[in-house]
Amino acid sequence: EDRLVDHASVTGLYFKEKLARLQQKYSIVREARGLGLMLALENRFDVYSLLQKTLENGIVMLDAGRNILRFLPPLCITRAQVDRSVDALDQALEQEQVARVPSQAIA
Repeated sequence: EDRLVDHASVTGLYFKEKLARLQQKYSIVREARGLGLMLALENRFDVYSLLQKTLENGIVMLDAGRNILRFLPPLCITRAQVDRSVDALDQALEQEQVARVPSQAIA
């Protein structure tokens, strides 16, 4: 049981760091936040299209309000599963950034 809690803490920090990198990469992301494996990514727009895009990539994500993606994975999630989820989200965010931000603002 203690190993599971430790794993969740370490993996949560890893997950949050990956989300923070997405925040730095995309101007459409407002904030990455959370504690342990309870994480959220606040965006500057409605997240419905992001939910659709990640689902198309095989990853189910949930919202927590109109502009927040929430992450509540099982405590036993692996780094590989975190990576796959973040990769799917990265692809979706890239598509959203291109669609929502004029090209001059991206550069």
